[in-house]
Amino acid sequence: MAVLFEIFRSAGATVDRRHHDKAIYLWTMAPFLSLFALRERQLYNQIIHSTELVAPPIFVLGHWRSGTTLLHNFLGQDPNHTYPRAYQSFTPGFFLLPRLKFFLNRIERHIDLDQRPMDNVRFSFAEPWEDEFLMLSLTGISPYKRALFPRWLGPESQYRYPDFRTEEEIIRWKKTFQRLMKRLTVLDNKRLVLKSPPHMGRINTLLDLYPEAKFIHIVRDPYAVFASNLRVWRDGLSLSFLQDVTEAQLLEIVFSTYEQLFDLFFRTRWQIPEGHLVEVCFEDLVHNPMQTLAMIYKQLQLPGFDEAAHHMKSHLAGLGGYERNIFRLPRHMREIIHGRWHRVFETYGYSG
Repeated sequence: MAVLFEIFRSAGATVDRRHHDKAIYLWTMAPFLSLFALRERQLYNQIIHSTELVAPPIFVLGHWRSGTTLLHNFLGQDPNHTYPRAYQSFTPGFFLLPRLKFFLNRIERHIDLDQRPMDNVRFSFAEPWEDEFLMLSLTGISPYKRALFPRWLGPESQYRYPDFRTEEEIIRWKKTFQRLMKRLTVLDNKRLVLKSPPHMGRINTLLDLYPEAKFIHIVRDPYAVFASNLRVWRDGLSLSFLQDVTEAQLLEIVFSTYEQLFDLFFRTRWQIPEGHLVEVCFEDLVHNPMQTLAMIYKQLQLPGFDEAAHHMKSHLAGLGGYERNIFRLPRHMREIIHGRWHRVFETYGYSG
């Protein structure tokens, strides 16, 4: 309840009339979710406190629609890895409770969740998922508040470092994130692989917590990223909006978010120790997946690629019917994109 109140308060709590039903649903569910979270604390608090991570975590970095999901799914095939799962974003405070997965599996069998609304990627409650959704629900400190309040322009929405308003917020975010990592380890005692685009702007914070962490940054043709992101905001995230937003506002969200996030990444990536960051192109991962994955393991000195490769190849075979969305942009829009995002074009060798 306190986190939901903070989300509404910090975002201005302005809900447009036609979205009142969604806001009422959130406030109705919040007390029940809080009770479940309290029960998890009662049962598992000592276990969580005493748990240590198996190894330094691996963070997949990349702007939305750059191939982070594809890469995260591949890395999740490694039997030595674990990751946040989709169902945990719906149960962020109590995913350790017994019989929860059994209950969710029964729900999944009765609803249509074959693929995500923004693309053709299959969806299930067990799929790898972004830890940012959990952190939004656990702290209220996240740029993902914009998925509810697209007109919100708070400090976290700008991806500036530090992306916190006060020292207290920094401490609270760090403590909650560390606890989340331990809870995920309690559930599956393996090396954690996490993927959330906002982590591109939190390299300092993540290194403060995990100085030996490994980072994989994936980048994609900016034209494709723009078109795909605009579709996400129009067709996917709009389902969660509590505010109406114009087409011009959506365009500026897509443009400015990309600029701010890459500006932060370029200013802070040098802080990652040598040998702890590898950068790959989405196009290479698509056309030469196994070679690209082998290169990642080699450069980051990750163990167990031979064993992982067998599982990755099986996963790759299952993607045979997957078709990526094809986007066509008018010439004037391509010129605007290149003008505003020219640094990414130049840095990674994409043609304008």
